[in-house]
Amino acid sequence: MAEQHRPWVFEWIAENYDLDGLEYITFDPSVQYTANPNGVFVSVLTDAQSYSSATMMTAWVQDGGLGNVIGQPSRNNPSPLGDMLPVTLPDSGLVFAVSYTRFLRPDASADQITLWPDIIVPAEDALNIAVEFLRDLEVND
Repeated sequence: MAEQHRPWVFEWIAENYDLDGLEYITFDPSVQYTANPNGVFVSVLTDAQSYSSATMMTAWVQDGGLGNVIGQPSRNNPSPLGDMLPVTLPDSGLVFAVSYTRFLRPDASADQITLWPDIIVPAEDALNIAVEFLRDLEVND
């Protein structure tokens, strides 16, 4: 068996940061979650400039059945890498960051690359469409 080499950055991180205290949470897909238990319904607006926590929250709303997504697809991954660990190279002083957490979209069967809105419209029309949609929803209840 060939010897496996890890990139030097992992060795440097292990030497310079206490990683033993990190807590890891494992998602259990066998657990059944109740979607929308209180009858709450929200419309979340998104566009190509939606990133990071905005995309994660939107995926949670969509996957959890708490509402719909209106606008344009996000260019950010709904299962992103995050929790940046800053690293300064000892000889050059060059600073960069390494992600050490992967956030998983709740619905593993959904697109993991792009967050697709339920109603795709130009970003500038999304608010008006959402208001119209929610008014129709209220009237039909």
